[in-house]
Amino acid sequence: MVRATGRFTALALGAAALLALAGCAASTPDAAPTAGAPSTSPSTAALPEAPTIALPSTCDGMLTVDTIGGILDESWVDDGAPGSPADELPGPTARAAAAEAAETLACAWHPETTSDDVVAGYAMRIEQAVRADLVTAFGASDAYEPILLEGADIAFSASEQMGTAQETTVYAFVGDTWLAFAAPLRADQLVPIAAAAVANVTA
Repeated sequence: MVRATGRFTALALGAAALLALAGCAASTPDAAPTAGAPSTSPSTAALPEAPTIALPSTCDGMLTVDTIGGILDESWVDDGAPGSPADELPGPTARAAAAEAAETLACAWHPETTSDDVVAGYAMRIEQAVRADLVTAFGASDAYEPILLEGADIAFSASEQMGTAQETTVYAFVGDTWLAFAAPLRADQLVPIAAAAVANVTA
C-alpha cells in the first residue's frame, strides 16, 4: 500500500479508467446492489430539497478515532489534513464538484501501528444543482452501487482491487452536505465508518 502525497492518489489512478464520470453516459449498473440497497439506480427526482446541514467544525465532530477504532478493532490516531478533495477524489466530476464546495472539512486517520493505511474523509457543502449532477453521474456509473445509510438522503460505494489492497470509496449526501471517504479497506469496513459520520452530522 502506498502512502502517496494525497490520500486518494492510489485510488484515483485505478479509478481513472474504471470510474470516468465526466460526461458519463454509462448505462444503469447491471450488478446487483449491495444488501439492503435500493433495487433501482438512484434518481434525482427521489431526492428531497437539500436542507442546510450544520457542517462539522472539527474532525472529531465528523468522526473520532475511538469510533474508527471500535469499528476496525484496533487503535487509530489523527493523521492531519489530507490533500484537497478537488485534487484527490477519484473522477473529474467528483473533483470538479469538490472545487465548487462552499465549505470543506478535510480529515485523515491511520492505525496507531502504521501510517500507511489512511482513511481520508471530507465533509463539503454543495449547491442543490451540484448534488443533483453528482447523484446522476454516480447512479449512471457501473462502478458505483447505491447503498442505504441511515440518515443519508442517498449514498454510493465503489471498490477496486489495487494490487494486494482493496480501495473503497463511499459517498453520502445529507441535505446540502456531501460526505466522501476513501481508504485501502473493504466496503464492509468503510461503509460503517461513513455511516457513523452520517449519524454525527445528523445528530
